[in-house]
Amino acid sequence: MDYFEESDTNPKCKSPVVSCKTPILHCSVSNEMVRFIQDDNEGVVTIRLKINESHEFRDVEIMINCPEVDERLSRLIQQINQMMFSIHGKKDGNTYPIISDELLYIESVNDTTFLYTDREVFESDKKLYEFEEQLVNTRFLRISKNFIVNTSKIENVKALINGRFEASLSNGEKVIVNRHYVKSFRKHFLG
Repeated sequence: MDYFEESDTNPKCKSPVVSCKTPILHCSVSNEMVRFIQDDNEGVVTIRLKINESHEFRDVEIMINCPEVDERLSRLIQQINQMMFSIHGKKDGNTYPIISDELLYIESVNDTTFLYTDREVFESDKKLYEFEEQLVNTRFLRISKNFIVNTSKIENVKALINGRFEASLSNGEKVIVNRHYVKSFRKHFLG
């Protein structure tokens, strides 16, 4: 196991790094947050978040060291994946990048795909199934034949009489989860 070398300016920089082949000699800033979470099966789980900020880095690297990927960690990974790419939408003849985390939902109407954020609506040339493939392992989920929703934007869910669900989004809109998609919605969103 390699270690960061201790910095003269910041003694907190000494941290184990499992996948590093050579030691990193200097770390200009190190922030660390430790959180203890009660796990019903194992007792207390310690989660450490370490941020090393330096102009020497050109890329951002996220490394997760864990005994296993549980449901809580899986959701965190989905959120990270979701934030790492953008989708392009068109409006008024211009093409704009849209950070996927800003999307509320994607809807297909009469062979046209629309991308909805809190403030704007964009069009896309992509089909809904192409977005579904692109957004795999994120918080996006297909909930009907013509609808993909960002589950991180759902504030609450209500079961309806006919086996469907009604989900209320952060902007106040309500969307329906059709019966065919309820099983995957329960697994993905409700756990």
